[in-house]
Amino acid sequence: MPNIYHQKSVVKSQWSKVKHYGFTLIELLVVIAIVGTLSTIITVVFSSAQKNARDQQRKSDLAKIQVALEVYYSRYNVYPPNGSAEQSCDSSRGIATLPCSNASGTSWSTSGDLYIGLVGNTIIANLPVDPKNDSTYFYRYEPITSLNDDGGAGTCPSGWTSNKGCDYYLVAQLENDGTSDPYCVKGGKIAVTCPATL
Repeated sequence: MPNIYHQKSVVKSQWSKVKHYGFTLIELLVVIAIVGTLSTIITVVFSSAQKNARDQQRKSDLAKIQVALEVYYSRYNVYPPNGSAEQSCDSSRGIATLPCSNASGTSWSTSGDLYIGLVGNTIIANLPVDPKNDSTYFYRYEPITSLNDDGGAGTCPSGWTSNKGCDYYLVAQLENDGTSDPYCVKGGKIAVTCPATL
């Protein structure tokens, strides 16, 4: 009669020699949790880096426009507009009535003060637009004239020709600066107050 106990031990020893390939459920869940955490961290860091890059582009674009405006001033001793009727909102989304977020274009208007002054006089090849250029993120040019239609941002010297810019401000909304106030650059010829909103 065969020894049943011996057969069971032989089967058991053969079974223990077989290698099992694969992962347990716990091991898979741990790996999935680690990968999920890492991907979340990478997404947050990448998103922040993109915002910083767009903000740096905005600052660079406004500096480029500012240099072109100073070249214009050195030629004509005024800032745009140079005698033409000033628009209420000259922005990288076109011309609109205030608030500038009403503008719905995709670029500066060719009939706008800034475009006529800088591109029309071949001071700059084209005017840069905001990387997003939507109703929240766009560039705005506001000349200070003696017409007092700039919302009280500044006052031109007495006797200044009404439709000529004695100063200006350029504004852009930044994404990653921790404030809702727009980034602002000014001409510096007179005291100019930057707006609290675009």
